[in-house]
Formats: sequence, C-alpha cells, structure tokens
Amino acid sequence: MGQGVSFQGRDAPELRPLLLTDHRAANSGSGGEQSLRAQCRHTTSDVARVEDGDGAVANCPTVESNPAVLISGGACVTGTPVIVGGNVTNANIYNGPVHFTMGGSKDERLNELSGEIRDWLAPNVNFHAIQQLNYEKWTDGTLSWFTESEDYLTWKDGTHRILWGTGIPGAGKTILAIPQEALCCFCVLPIFRTIERQGYPRIPLVKQFLETDPSLVDLIEPLYSLQKERKTRPTQEELVDLLRQFESRFDAVFSVIDGLDEALVDTQFDLIKAIGTLRGRFALTSRPLKRLESGLPTTRFYSVTANNSDIILLILQKVERNPGFRSLLEQHSYLGELVRRISDKSKGMFLHAALQVEVVQHCLSIAAMELALDSFPADLRDMYSQALQRICDQEKQNADLAKHVLLWLVFGLEALSFPDLQYALSLTLPDYPTGVDKEGLLSICCELVTVEAETDRVRLVHFTARDALASILDEHIPNPHGLLFKAAAQRLVDCGIVDNSAGVKTYSDLSNAFKHYPLLKYCYDHWGYHARECMANPVLRDAVFDFVRQCKAFPEDGLHFFPGLTFLSPLHNVARHGLHHILDEVLVKCAGGTVTLRTHGGRNLTPLMLASEHGHVGVIDALLRCTRSSMLRSTLSGECRPGRHLLSVQLNLRDRWGMSALMFASRKGHQDAVRRLLAHKDAQVNLTDSSGMTALMHAAASYSSEEDVVQLLLAHKDTQVNLADNQGWTALMLASHTGKEGIVRCLLAHKDSRADLTKQSWANGIDAA
Repeated sequence: MGQGVSFQGRDAPELRPLLLTDHRAANSGSGGEQSLRAQCRHTTSDVARVEDGDGAVANCPTVESNPAVLISGGACVTGTPVIVGGNVTNANIYNGPVHFTMGGSKDERLNELSGEIRDWLAPNVNFHAIQQLNYEKWTDGTLSWFTESEDYLTWKDGTHRILWGTGIPGAGKTILAIPQEALCCFCVLPIFRTIERQGYPRIPLVKQFLETDPSLVDLIEPLYSLQKERKTRPTQEELVDLLRQFESRFDAVFSVIDGLDEALVDTQFDLIKAIGTLRGRFALTSRPLKRLESGLPTTRFYSVTANNSDIILLILQKVERNPGFRSLLEQHSYLGELVRRISDKSKGMFLHAALQVEVVQHCLSIAAMELALDSFPADLRDMYSQALQRICDQEKQNADLAKHVLLWLVFGLEALSFPDLQYALSLTLPDYPTGVDKEGLLSICCELVTVEAETDRVRLVHFTARDALASILDEHIPNPHGLLFKAAAQRLVDCGIVDNSAGVKTYSDLSNAFKHYPLLKYCYDHWGYHARECMANPVLRDAVFDFVRQCKAFPEDGLHFFPGLTFLSPLHNVARHGLHHILDEVLVKCAGGTVTLRTHGGRNLTPLMLASEHGHVGVIDALLRCTRSSMLRSTLSGECRPGRHLLSVQLNLRDRWGMSALMFASRKGHQDAVRRLLAHKDAQVNLTDSSGMTALMHAAASYSSEEDVVQLLLAHKDTQVNLADNQGWTALMLASHTGKEGIVRCLLAHKDSRADLTKQSWANGIDAA
C-alpha cells in the first residue's frame, strides 16, 4: 500500500525547552509580566508556520520538497497531511498508497462503501468534533515541556513502545493529548462514554483508520459482508485482527488513548489486552489504574500534573484578553503573587487553575481578588457548587436560563448543537428570551459550558462536571427527567411522529425529518430513557401514559440490518422502551383488550421480541404472566376482551427473519432476559432462524454476549449443542472463529459437545481457535 509513514532526518531546528524559574521571581508592573513571559517563550524565528486546508497547524522547517511535520530532533514525517479524529492529532502525515488513485465511479463506490462501513462501526460518533473541542481548550504554548521530556522522546524514538501518564481529574491529561508541533499521532481513540452508551464495540479504532485511508476498506469488507449476512456485530477479537492488518500497511503507527479511566472496566481490560498484541506505539492517559498496569509490563509511566509554566501562560492569556484585569494587576504589581496563589491552590489540577482565573479576572479590586482566591474551594464538587451559586446570584432571568442549559447538558444523554439547545430551552423554559447569542449564553453559565467551534455543539467544560452537578442541580430543578420527557414528547407530537401523520414511509423520510426539525432527533432517540427515569412520580407516570396512548404508528428504524421502518402501537412502545409500570393500563385503556400482536412494517415483531431485544426484564415478566388461565379469569371478570389471550402464545413466535424472543435476548447478551425466557415451561430453545441459527449460536457469535448467557442456554435440558446452521457452522465453530475463549471452554465442557464435527472448507472448532 505504498510506503506508509517515513521518518527522515533533516537539518531542522530543535524546539527549545521552556526555561523555567521560580514563579515568585515575577516583579512589579509590566516588567513582571515580561519576566514571566520570558520564562515561557519559544524560539520560533527559524520555524515556518504551516496550516493545511483543514486547519491543522504544524511548525516545520521551510523546505522545498514534500510537506512535513517536525517531530523533534530533526526527524520529519513526509507525505500528505491527514487529520484523524479523536482527542488528539495535529497533522497526521503519511505517504498515500500507490494504488489509491482511482477516479470516477470506482472511486465513488469505494468512498460510498467506506462511509457505509464507518456508519456500521459507530454511527453518530464524530471523532473530529471531539478532537476540535479539546484543541480549543488548549492554551497556546503550554505543554511544550512535555515534548522535550525524556518520557516523550524515548517513546517517539521507539525505546519504549507504550507511554502511560496518570493524574488526578482535571490535571490536564486530555489537554496533554492535544496536538503539539512536536507530536504526531496516527490514530486516536475517542471519549469512551459516547461509544459505550450507544452500544458500539469497545475497540473503535478501526473506524478511525478507515476515516484516514478509505482504501483500507478492502481489508474490512469481507468481515462486514459476513456480519451483515448473519445479522451480527464484529467481536473484539475480529476488530483487533483488523487493526493488525491495518498496521501492516504502514511503517509506523502512533496512537494516543485519552481518558482510559472513563471507560467501563471491561473496556479497560479489552484495550490493555489489545495494546499488548499490536505493534504500534501507544501513549495513554488516565487516573491511576493499578489493577491494569501489570497488564503492560514494559510500559514507561509518568505523572501528569499542571506545570507552573502552563499556569503562567494561562494567566498571561487572560491578562491579554481583559484590559481591565491587566490594568489592575499592573497598577498593584500583583501578577507574580496571583500566579503563586493560583499555582499553590490548584495542587496540580490544571482545570482548577483555569476556573480560578475565570473567577478573579472579573474582580474590580485586589481585595476582592484576594477574597475570591481565599474562598475558592479546593474540592472539585465544592468548586462546581460554587460555580452554580454564582449562576444563582445573577438576575433571575439569567439564572433560570443558565440552570436550564445545565439541565439539558447534565441530565441529557448527548451534546446538543447550539440551534437545538435554543429550541430545547424554549420547551423547558416558558419565558425563554429568544435571540440570546452564543457568547451571552456562555457568559451566564459561569464557565461551566463550552461550544465546539467546528460542530457548534454545546458541552460541559469537563467530564467531572456531569456527576458533580447532577445532585446539586436537582435541588434547583426538581424532577429533571420529567421536564426533559415532557419536552421530548411534545416535540414528537408536534412533528407528527407519534401517529405518523407526518407520512414517514422510509428511513430516508425519517432522516430528512430529523434534519428539518430542530431537536427532533434527540427527542426520538431518548424520550424512552427520560420516561423510565421519571416513572416514580405518579403525576409524571400519568403524563407518560397520556403520551404513549397517542403512539399509534410510531416509526422505528431498521437497526442497520433490518431494512424498512417498523411501526409501533402503544403496546409495542411500552415493550420497546421498558415502560412496564403502565403495561396493564395500556392494555385495558388503549387496546381495550383488543391486542394487535405484530408490528406493522418490515419486521413483524411481537411485544415480547421488542422487550427481549432491549433487555427490559420488567416488561418480559409482565408479558409472561399473561397465561391463558389468567386471561380467562380477566375476561370473565370483565377486565379485558378475549383477544388479549394472544399475549400468552408469543413466547416462541418468530419475526420476518425467523428470530424469536430468546434469540434476540441471547444475541444482545441480556442475561436476565434470557434467564426469564428459559424459565418458562413452553420455551423452545432449539428454534432456528432463516439462516439456521439457534439462540445458542447467536450467543456464541455475538460481540455483545458473554459466557453467562451461554451457560444459561447450555443448562437448559433441551439444548442441542451440536446443531449446525445453513452453512454448517456449529456454536463451537462460531465461538472459536471469533476468538471467544471463555465461550469455547463452556461449550467444550458440555457433556454432549463434539469437537470432531467438521464443515467443508473449514477446520473443526478446535483448529479454528
């Protein structure tokens, strides 16, 4: 695939390290500022400033040959600049593949297939936006000391393949991973909470490789086609194998993984295991994770704390932007003392230092500044609490507006674009003042909120803010999820989604509606979550019921592998979103006892299938209690009509592709749902779908399913462990092929398991492992 990454020595100038002295050396007036600035100045006279069309900036020597990025020590990377998403990367430069010069329709088909596969891997995850957000937080000139450190240099030259920085929350770990003139990274992982919340594979690096070089699609296309045919998702092992293949096409791969501690425990272990098997160089940042460090024994560790030089630069930047602040400091010769006090109190937390600066820059006197510094809390939660108090101290209209901004960012499930946020505020705040500009909104939020320049998405200033503010904000806005549910429900009604009065027929129609109506996509995706969260309140529970009874033809998309829309009745919405508290009420008052068992549209689903697919055990329990005898008693007592007894026969029904409720639950790894379904006396565990796969095969092949689910299926008295699908694959072969060692052991331990079964053109299950 061409030459990949090329490092060549050049007669490039060495970036000089920061010349730091004691911050107390700053003296009076503007001279104090000049002294501080002199400690942090770079020598850049012999370095050309280069900016590519995508806005990536690099310092590199002026040369007449290929464009390059300075790594340090005169080493350069030559080729075409490529911007890679994630939390880092400045300009990722490599020589493109020789064969990637296709034109016309062939090129378009490759890009189209590449885009399709990227959406399949992790739709709605924008790595570039995450990178841009963190880049905007970076103070120009900070962290240059790191790229001159022995830790970085030995990682860059290959002495240490893995570099791991640990520090407390707010120490500057994410900012440390942001592009620097002397740092070049090939691919980077995103913020983990985004991908985990949406149920994507725990190793998403594949998508970022593909975004960088669409020609890699030839390596992933066979896996994509197989998974699409089987209606499954790739396993972690399959993704790691793809990464190995991707790496083989390049001379060097640099990856930076930021915020490893934010990931779920399983994700952390998966990543450490994967890093150990790959050959690229990795730089990690996290809080201290002692339980994981032994998994990478050759790693070089270093501590991440806010460097005094970075705090100096941060303060100087604020001084330059605020003439009144600058004049006050110069008049009283206070700059050096301000730096000392902020540095001492922050105790290595760059976030803490930044928020201190935000508070003091608005003070009108040195006495007020000293009082603000003295009263500024050292604890993170207290810090956020004080920020919220500053919000509350504003005039009521501004305070209410800022609190409702936080309502959407703290209790909502995703960042909103600024136009969507403005519309959201008009739904939860009746007196919302229209026409509030972005800068004004940020100002009244007292630095707790930031806006991405590239995507215009509004986010909290730091991931620690969400957890800290949730309990604090609840005191100011009772029943926050109730407010968000009502807003989402109203939007769905107004846009004609609930009864499909909008005339939506295809997913394209639905997608166009999302683009046309502000906030509609968020309301569509998350109304069910907010409904579940507010069910404990009787008044809000009634509001949920009133909304659900209007959902007579609610469009549900095809979930990647199921083409066409499915339309849900009130009963199907209850099952889909886990609203078991109102199931009986919906049956009696909405359906009147007359039950339409199947959804309309492409999938022909039953309520039990929907509940099983999404793991809603409360709904499963309620539906399985609807036996023929209970239905008969209800009919005789006048509580329902005879048609309701159809609910009792749905356990083993199958959808358009032959999938049963047990298959859905097994494939998605919903252990409690599988246990409930298997416990029913009428459960048929060996049913097969249209491709010949049983529930056990789905569990063995799925990336979502784990050993516990397989153990439950194997423990059922009727399970036939050696059945094969239409292509001759047994559960053992599927588990072996996908590298799921634990499941392989479970299958081999079963008394009836046969490892000698073979399939034409494939080795037996043991050999496939």
